[in-house]
Amino acid sequence: MSCTHCYGSHPCQYLRITCPEPRGSEIIPVAVLFHGGFWKQKWTIDNTPITSIVVDLCDLGFAVAEVEYRRRDDEGGGWPGTNLDGVEALNALPHVCQEHALHLDLDRVMLVGHSAGGALVLWLGEQELRVNVRLIVAVAPVTDLEDGYRRRLSDEGDAIELYMKCTPDTAEGLREYSKASPIRLLPARRNILLVVGSEDRDVPADMIEKYYQKAAKEKQDSDLLLQIVKIPEADHYDILSRGHLAWKKVKDGIVEIWKACTEL
Repeated sequence: MSCTHCYGSHPCQYLRITCPEPRGSEIIPVAVLFHGGFWKQKWTIDNTPITSIVVDLCDLGFAVAEVEYRRRDDEGGGWPGTNLDGVEALNALPHVCQEHALHLDLDRVMLVGHSAGGALVLWLGEQELRVNVRLIVAVAPVTDLEDGYRRRLSDEGDAIELYMKCTPDTAEGLREYSKASPIRLLPARRNILLVVGSEDRDVPADMIEKYYQKAAKEKQDSDLLLQIVKIPEADHYDILSRGHLAWKKVKDGIVEIWKACTEL
């Protein structure tokens, strides 16, 4: 079954929930998906690669909540509105269960984000939430906004500046980047799986590896799980495209670390 739920008044503030076939009264874990697209208006939950994996996640036994959020040109979108939409969407899940009579286990929640959505889920992992996020899966995430700005990530090279509405070249701008950039928010508070494609030309692998190394060095909880999966000969989209061998490897990695997370 599937349904939609508005978590705000803006047309882009909604969730689309897809559930596997129910098994009696069993409550099921939730995978919450945040799409990428460098915060551009043209990329949505309907046309980004992450939508292709909903079926596979349902087959693994997850209910899947796809999050639409305000992008950089929407009223209130960009930093910090886009990120706050993520918080509101997650905090709306208890109400979603009540309104739509869904048997979701909000003590077992996994966040999955791709590219800009990967940056968002890593940021969300450092926030106080009303659900228990057991695992964050960041696929080709923009882990360092300041570095990404310097490297001019995205086709036009201005995606991060337009999202942030400032540059890190002033003291005030740098403060905002420090609040938004995942690498500046370490040490990590939740279990993390990072996914990197060796042929990614959109988000450089070395940026993600730098985040991983810093997170490992600063890890304060010995029980916290932190893993990185490097997929050879895979680009920015292969690693999240259903049917591609790269995604199969990522899916296997998710299954393995999710089992470990839920046994802690």
